[in-house]
Amino acid sequence: MIILFRTVALYAILGASLLNASPRISAFIAVDARGDYKISGKPNIQLIQNTLKLISLGAGLDLDMVQAGKRPLDTAISSWAKKLKKSDIAIFYFSGRGYRLSSTDGPWPILSLKGTRSTFDANALVSLIKKIKPRLGLILLDCGNNNIDLFSKSESLRSRLQLAKKSIYKGIEKLFKQSKGLIVASATLPGNFSLLSNQGSYFTLAFIHTLFQLAKKRKTSWDEVMLKTKNLYNNIQTAQYEVILK
Repeated sequence: MIILFRTVALYAILGASLLNASPRISAFIAVDARGDYKISGKPNIQLIQNTLKLISLGAGLDLDMVQAGKRPLDTAISSWAKKLKKSDIAIFYFSGRGYRLSSTDGPWPILSLKGTRSTFDANALVSLIKKIKPRLGLILLDCGNNNIDLFSKSESLRSRLQLAKKSIYKGIEKLFKQSKGLIVASATLPGNFSLLSNQGSYFTLAFIHTLFQLAKKRKTSWDEVMLKTKNLYNNIQTAQYEVILK
């Protein structure tokens, strides 16, 4: 009886600890830095890695960062998703080739990395994250969303970014540590392509610039971050986003 009571008590303690697990940032990065994307891919890797480190520091959260590497994209994403916890802040960042087919069901593109021998439908990714229900989900798709027979050359971008300072950490904490729900964004609307530059791609630069600019304010929100990210380069290409917060 005493042993049974202790066993039940132990399970109760473990269950409570799991429910009250401290949030952490679990980030997945997939960036194509070869071929047509070499010009923006390498800057994008550095930009997003530094941004995640600043977010982790500003929000006071541990950071677990995973890269797709040369693994098949579907395998890499599935492996990352299986380790996600409900207490996690799940951040998915993709920069590479995106396209759609006439059969694509949903507004988000199909993701493709050169050399990985696989693709992944971002609409399925959104459904997967909704099913897992992490504390907060942020999906950033910096890629085209055009029909696969369309192509356009990239244009150069003249932009200056100011990196975060301690003054913006409270805004970062509010956006990441105190928010619950899901945010999904892609660089373009269905039927369009995305533009690149030697400093990084338009969408990535616009998102990071807007995030840190608005984080300086005492009151900001994900709706404001995504709307201003979209408006920052709306005369060049049109992004799409969805914010679903609890």
